[in-house]
Amino acid sequence: MKNNIIIWGGDNSNTLGLLRQLQSDDHDIFFLMLGEPTRCASSSIWFREYKITHSINEGFEFLKSHFINEDLKPV
Repeated sequence: MKNNIIIWGGDNSNTLGLLRQLQSDDHDIFFLMLGEPTRCASSSIWFREYKITHSINEGFEFLKSHFINEDLKPV
């Protein structure tokens, strides 16, 4: 079973470190970026795709509209 993981954070070195720690063939990582890209974590090869949001509310609405009906809920 493949687990999907959502990382929600800024495009910075802390998020990049988290992406590197969680990288594996056992799950896909979706990066929900808060704020504009700075080419730090967004340049990583360790996530499947990403979405830029400009506020917490915008990110929450995106999560509700895109992941609510998943059979295996992402973590």
